[in-house]
Amino acid sequence: MSPTSASKIPDDFPVKVIRTAAQRAKARRLATCGDCGRSWDDAIATEWTPSPSGRCPFEYYHDTVYDDNPSVRRIGDIVHDYASALGFLHGHGWSRKLANNTLVEKLDYDKHGGLKSIGIRLHGTYVVIFHDGGLIELRSGGWRTVTTKQRINQLLPPGLRLDQTDFDWTLSIGNGGRIDFVDGMQFYPNVLKDAARLGYDTAPVVLNDRTVKMPITYARKRRVESNPPRKRMKYAQLGSVSTGTLDSESLVSAFSGELESLYSETGHPVPGHVRTMLAEVKRLDSIDFEDGDASEYVDELAQELEHFAPPFCYFGASEGDGADFGFWVSEDSVREAVRSGEIAVVEDDTRGGRQDVLPKNYTGYRLHISDHGNYSLYEYVRGKNLGDVWQ
Repeated sequence: MSPTSASKIPDDFPVKVIRTAAQRAKARRLATCGDCGRSWDDAIATEWTPSPSGRCPFEYYHDTVYDDNPSVRRIGDIVHDYASALGFLHGHGWSRKLANNTLVEKLDYDKHGGLKSIGIRLHGTYVVIFHDGGLIELRSGGWRTVTTKQRINQLLPPGLRLDQTDFDWTLSIGNGGRIDFVDGMQFYPNVLKDAARLGYDTAPVVLNDRTVKMPITYARKRRVESNPPRKRMKYAQLGSVSTGTLDSESLVSAFSGELESLYSETGHPVPGHVRTMLAEVKRLDSIDFEDGDASEYVDELAQELEHFAPPFCYFGASEGDGADFGFWVSEDSVREAVRSGEIAVVEDDTRGGRQDVLPKNYTGYRLHISDHGNYSLYEYVRGKNLGDVWQ
């Protein structure tokens, strides 16, 4: 690609293109991009130079290259989620060039050979990873540069955007709301946007394989829909899934049956790697599991069932019986949420009256403790009870 064929550099861009022999002779550290052909003096300190790892400071103005569709100029029109990334790679092996210095590559596979994630690599960093099932992961690799931020924004779905104030990155999620950017953060886009749209104070994000509530800050007075939808995430019912046995084959049978039922009952789409695993379990069960096979599936199925655990709950063995597996309330999580203010507690007194009253237009969770000591968790939006989460 020649410099004349690429997008024009704005006159006020801090890094100046070296065009003449005299300018080249004066440059203290001449650098030239192998993609666009432009040269610059890398010894001049700007926001873009010295360029990290040999990156071109004019990278944002490179013409985008799409192998079979060179007329398209917006990356997000080609790749914006797992399905579109998978389609982009179809027939091109494990890797394919998306744009200058940017590749789409197949990453993780499960033990059955099913593809679990696809990464978008800018230079040596997978800046965006699309996971099967809709989860999106963001990384900067330590390079919080304008180019990295621009490339991530080109790949984010509509309604989400990375912003920068001074040296801090934040992720805008709509309705004036934003959360802090953390390297390796994973999230479901619609969940973040719904949290801001409904005026929530926090949004769920996965960090280091744990779901945490990230505080939402609003740049202006938050707007909340006057009639917010009552539809919300569907969870498993609390209680036992398998009792009285630690036999791996019995646990696999119970766990896989519960997982299939939950996907059917809740209507959530079944990720490809889950479909593959369930099919493999059925195949092995029909010919009898060999030694060790069943135990390998117990943990994998338990991890998938954990996704259906209601807020402040977990899937696993109950605290009182190590052979009673199911969905249970995590008392530690509830106590922590009460301390942090994420859950408001309302108790009945011995006469059946309420000792505590929720604030007007309360949005969040309410833990109701009856006079008999029974716990029930409810979700509220602007003072409206969306129903029980568990009880």
